[in-house]
Amino acid sequence: MNQQTAASALKMSPYAVKKLMEQCRNFTAHGLSEFMLALADFNANIRYGGRQFEMLEEILIRFLGKR
Repeated sequence: MNQQTAASALKMSPYAVKKLMEQCRNFTAHGLSEFMLALADFNANIRYGGRQFEMLEEILIRFLGKR
């Protein structure tokens, strides 16, 4: 998918999509999927269990440290 098509589909500026696509090249599809699942889990925990900043810190260290 080219940047223009992605920008239209996401209703974002082409520049933002360009930067997003550049950043995504630094990660594997599997890694991004794991990261999104971990963030979804964090979101559920913070909504129902209060503040859990340690969990967020662990997620960020685990995934951003892999680059």
